[in-house]
Amino acid sequence: LRIHTPQSQEARAIMLLIESIACEGADHSWFDDIPSRLGHDLTLDACTGALQHACWYRRKLPGVTLEKCFATLAEALETLKISVTEDKVSDHTAAAVAAIAPADAVRSGHALLNPGHLDGLIAILKTLAARGPMTLLARRVLEYSFCDAFVLAAVRGISSPLESIDAYEYRGGYDDLTLPEPSLRRIGNELCVRLPRFIKLVREACASADPEAILAALECAQRLVALADDAGEAEFMEYIPTAKTTDPSDAVISQRSFLYRSLPSFEAGIYYWTTRISVLRLCQRLRLYFPDLCDRYGIPSVSHALAIVHQYGRNVVMSAEYAHTLRARKRKRLFSYGLIACWGVLRDHPDILIAVSGGIVKLRAWLTANVNKALVGKEILTEKDMDDAAELFVGGPLANMYKDLY
Repeated sequence: LRIHTPQSQEARAIMLLIESIACEGADHSWFDDIPSRLGHDLTLDACTGALQHACWYRRKLPGVTLEKCFATLAEALETLKISVTEDKVSDHTAAAVAAIAPADAVRSGHALLNPGHLDGLIAILKTLAARGPMTLLARRVLEYSFCDAFVLAAVRGISSPLESIDAYEYRGGYDDLTLPEPSLRRIGNELCVRLPRFIKLVREACASADPEAILAALECAQRLVALADDAGEAEFMEYIPTAKTTDPSDAVISQRSFLYRSLPSFEAGIYYWTTRISVLRLCQRLRLYFPDLCDRYGIPSVSHALAIVHQYGRNVVMSAEYAHTLRARKRKRLFSYGLIACWGVLRDHPDILIAVSGGIVKLRAWLTANVNKALVGKEILTEKDMDDAAELFVGGPLANMYKDLY
């Protein structure tokens, strides 16, 4: 919030909203501030009240009990049910669901969203988008949901439900960001929406060898590979300064770290690099099964893709020290996905990231520990689970521990 300088009260209120629903540390500013700018709404008030009680419970404030948390949550859910059944869905409804979605995570201390809340939020956003151009508030809530919606669709093995929303809604709306961030963030957004279908197509093509399935996967690969901005990447890399890594546990893996100038800059980079890693890994999976067809469709060669994912993997690893300073759960989930993408690169090409690490054993242990720390705060996922998660994002089996977290 200190980095952004919104140009209107609505924009300022929206930034407060997005930060507060992602991070319990913002509740002291938002619960008093937002209603005065967006106005009161029964559903929004009830949902923010539920999140506020979860924040208070997490901080162990006197008199705040688990029973009270569940009571306020039940009240909020009832008001949401009434709002939806009476067809009163509005921007306030989207904001309310976004506010209540992390309540359980805040209470328990993990970073995972409730899938049911996320499903509800996506359904509301689709309803708002179907009515016409989305308001700035609705678009910001949509922006908040991209990575979570992508991961949830991927672990379910389905296409993204956000595909029905006009592409304009996730390509625009970044005029307030400093160049070259908007281009990379727009591409990252679109890939979050398009990737679940690509994963599904690759899974079907490799499993069945059906000509129609293979053709669909190759055509999708062509489209998604084209979603890149080489000039924007180069400018972005020049824009981000680096410094010597100070955290000893991170310095073992990378001696240099990025010093992001802003949170939007961090998000733009991580969204872009990690989704592009996924696209290129999927392309290489197709090449493994159908090399001749991949040549015909212009799918990147192994050497070309390797050079790109190597650099992207380095970039994600060099973002770790900055990521560790962020309290927002949405960003913890985003970065954990980035680390799983790096694990996939390492799994496909075991020697590729060694140049930025203290060796493959240390790098694997570091990646596993940091994904666990980001998502659940304790050791749940093993290295085998990390293998399974990385495979899931290139069309591998859907049944694994990572999926069970969702």
